[in-house]
Amino acid sequence: MAAIGSGIDTVTNLNGTSQLSPEVSTYYEKVFLARAEYELVLKEGSQSRTHPVNEGRTVNFTRLEPITIITSPLGEASNPVTCAITACTVAMTLSEYGLTTTHSKLHTLISIDSGMKEKIELVGQNMGEVLNRLVREELTNGTAYYPNGHFISSIAAGDVLDSCNIRMMVRQLELAKARPYKDGMFIGKTDPYSKYKLLGDTTWINAKTYSDVKKLYAGEMGELYQVRWLLNKDLSSGI
Repeated sequence: MAAIGSGIDTVTNLNGTSQLSPEVSTYYEKVFLARAEYELVLKEGSQSRTHPVNEGRTVNFTRLEPITIITSPLGEASNPVTCAITACTVAMTLSEYGLTTTHSKLHTLISIDSGMKEKIELVGQNMGEVLNRLVREELTNGTAYYPNGHFISSIAAGDVLDSCNIRMMVRQLELAKARPYKDGMFIGKTDPYSKYKLLGDTTWINAKTYSDVKKLYAGEMGELYQVRWLLNKDLSSGI
């Protein structure tokens, strides 16, 4: 690519610094300031799968239902009762998300952002935040317990998370036979507004003082009442 420029010569008195504008250009610091970022924590604890190409856009997951509990003993010389095994299908439809930005060829050549490095990182950050928000939408579509028994759409300012709510959440999970993770713990995700309530509980265990070795999740703060708590800074997500 060739560039052709034209200009007009100007005679300037250079006896003082106030007259240096034709010679001294404005200096731009090429180290960009840190963007407002937050850790993407809502996907922590999830299961991910790779969908093969050319296999349609719907993925069906299968979950077996518990078998009926038998409480009566077998009669002598009799066969066991026949119990049906049932399963349910959890369907997931694949979708595409994306955005684009526009930049002229000239802009890429003269911008102080060499190689568009900062802009590429900015778009990558946006991709992660979009995925974080989509996970949130799926979480709120499921069966969930929120402070004071409210749904997420009806939570008020006074519905803060406290130790009583956490114990009730764990009880609901156990009654529903929810399986904890391999370490026997559940995962909770909360925002900065409720963080101060959690940290004020006398039984709170800070993540950096865990007595046993654990692989920390992104944004993990600590644990309380069989729940490992993660800080979600995406305030608009509602979780």
